[in-house]
Amino acid sequence: MSSRITMAAFMWSLLLTHGCGPNPLVGEVEAMRDEMCACKDQDCAERVLKQLKTFDKENKGKHNQK
Repeated sequence: MSSRITMAAFMWSLLLTHGCGPNPLVGEVEAMRDEMCACKDQDCAERVLKQLKTFDKENKGKHNQK
């Protein structure tokens, strides 16, 4: 459950810092959101959260660029 809360918080921060304009990173985050929501167990959620954290580190600051 805490993994889903973390994912939701990240999604909101991305939306708030970027807005609703076109950005390919949003599609990638949405795909991870869908994967997280499809998880049936904690291991799956933790795996997706790890992917999200890696994605966040690799794309730090890119979500503000157009």
